[in-house]
Order: sequence, then structure tokens, then C-alpha cells
Amino acid sequence: MSALNEGLLKRHRQECLCSFEIRRGSLKISVILSQQQKPMNTRPDPLQLEQECLAACEQVLGYQFQDKALLKLSLTHASVAPTRLESNERMEFFGDSVLGMVVCARLYEKFPEDDEGQLTQLKSEVVSRTACAELAISLGLDQFVFMGKGLHQSSEPPMSVLAGVFEAIIAAIYLDGGFQAAYQFIADQLDGLISHAAETSYIRNSKSKLQQWTQKELSLTPTYQLLDEVGPDHAKNFQVTAIVGTDTFPSAWGANKKEAEQKAAFNALNTLQGKAIPFAESIEGFEPEDESNSVDESNSVDESDSAESDEFGVNIPE
Repeated sequence: MSALNEGLLKRHRQECLCSFEIRRGSLKISVILSQQQKPMNTRPDPLQLEQECLAACEQVLGYQFQDKALLKLSLTHASVAPTRLESNERMEFFGDSVLGMVVCARLYEKFPEDDEGQLTQLKSEVVSRTACAELAISLGLDQFVFMGKGLHQSSEPPMSVLAGVFEAIIAAIYLDGGFQAAYQFIADQLDGLISHAAETSYIRNSKSKLQQWTQKELSLTPTYQLLDEVGPDHAKNFQVTAIVGTDTFPSAWGANKKEAEQKAAFNALNTLQGKAIPFAESIEGFEPEDESNSVDESNSVDESDSAESDEFGVNIPE
């Protein structure tokens, strides 16, 4: 992948029928006919085109297959296969289990203090069909899928197809190189996603963690107050503060009220535990109003006001 991202991978024309130009992760196949060696009506060799395509896919994956047929099978959708047994569906089934096993192992290793419920929640986010499809797109696998003409009508394959291809690739690597090869590939692709899911999961649980702490240590239940909101109706930002007893804690901003509330709880919990607050009280491009101009206390945050965002963009302090 790194070689592709450097800008251009170009195969010279000397004795070749085709060249591959890869720019910004997008594969473009252009046929180049040699005027001296081939007549004008010569068509490119399908086998050579296929070999070139598989070689480019290996570069994207960062893995060289001993058995190229496994890679080809993993990229073959049922819409173009002679039979379903000759498509990637069996590999998708197998790869899903390998992916789940490796992710479980990584979660168990990385989060020794999380209980079974927390690990299950993290796993469901990391191995979701959406996550697998997005990983396939980030690798550029959408450019290598063998599928029927009907599916080629859209600009890119359906997300369900891409998720299946990603899982099938995992199975192909496992069958070709063994468990360790598959483990390394999955870890390389998913460790960043695992870390992000862990961070945002912790923030999403901040309200319950704050309530547990304050009830145990102070016999008090926190409340939340909306202080300010800025921006147009379609892109508002909200400022919320957490209140415990008579103490008001550093506020936080969010793209919706629930997100702001969770961040405010996180600020309060860190303050109570003597840690630095992770979220600033000001928002880039806006300054929060004075408390005298803030939203009335009666306009406190309603739990059902909006859906909670799972993109918090936070670096949690050690």
C-alpha cells in the first residue's frame, strides 16, 4: 500500500501488452499495443491482465501469495462465478470466523481490565460489516473485485460486497500462509480501529461512570446544564456542563447535546479524580458566552434530544 500511495506505479511498455497506473489508491488499466510486435487488431491476453491485476492487489495487501488461485477466488463475487461454490462465499464464511477470533485475541491482550460485556461491545464495532467495507475501500480492494456487469453500474461495489471481499481475503491469507500471516494482516489493519473504538466507547460510558463514582463517593447524582449553542441549524454545536451538588465542572462542546453531555461528564470525572480535563471549554471558531447570557437552566439536556455521535476526536490522557 505504501508503494501505491507514493503516487504512481507504472509498468513500462517494452514487451508488455498493458500498463497499470495507480494514483491515489485507484487502479486504472490501460491497454498499450506495440505497433512493431502486434497487429492493430490484436486483443490483450486476458490471462496476462488477470496476472497483472492480482500482482497489483498483492502490493495493496502487502502480502505475496504462494497460491495465486486463493487470491483470485477471494476476489470473485457470486455474480460472475460459474457456481456459488466457485465464488468467494465460502471464504467469506471462513474469514469472518478468523477475523472474529483474532479481534477477540487482540482485545483480550490490549484491555486486561475490561469485562466480558465491554469486550463484546468493542468487538461488535470493530468487526461490523460497515467497518469491514470501509477497510476494503481504504485498501483499494474495490478496484480488484471480479463481479457481474449489473454490479458495475454504480461507481463502486456495494458495501456488502466489499465487506465480504475483506473477510474472504483474510481466509485466503490464512489458507495460504497460516494463522500467523492472517493474524499479522488483521492486526495491521484493525489495531487503529480497535484503539479508536476503545476511546470512543470509554467516552460514551462517561455519564454512567460519573454517576457510579459520585454516588459511591459523595452520595450525589450528577445533572447536566446546557450553557450555549452556536452555528446554523444544520450544523449546531452545544456547550454542556456537569453539576454535582453545588459544584459545576468544566464544560465541553459537542456536535449534539448527547455528545456534549458525555464529554462534560468525562471532564467532571477527570476533575474529581485529579486528572487533566481532555475537552476544552472553548470551541474553535467560537467563544462560549458568559454564564449571564447562557441558555436558561430550564433548558437542560434531554436524553432523547438527538442521537449520540461516535466520533469524538479525543486523545485520552494516560
